[in-house]
Amino acid sequence: MQEDLESRIHRVEATVVDLPMGENQAPLRMDLLQLMKLYNVPGLSIAVIENYKMVWAKGYGVIETGSSKPVTASRWRRQVRFTSSNTESW
Repeated sequence: MQEDLESRIHRVEATVVDLPMGENQAPLRMDLLQLMKLYNVPGLSIAVIENYKMVWAKGYGVIETGSSKPVTASRWRRQVRFTSSNTESW
């Protein structure tokens, strides 16, 4: 059964990463936004590619610390279109 797009997006955003904390300590469990905060990443974008086509892209956070300009997925879309148009003729 193929997973619907909304479920896939949620899985990417909510996937928990276990960071080891040391001997005899439980790992620290974090999702995407918590990891961004921990590592001081102001923004990032994610693209999911399936069968050589982008099926989903989304930006998180801002373009740089102190900025209010959000990260967008438009760069991914431009890059995928450019790459697709250049490789289709090969």
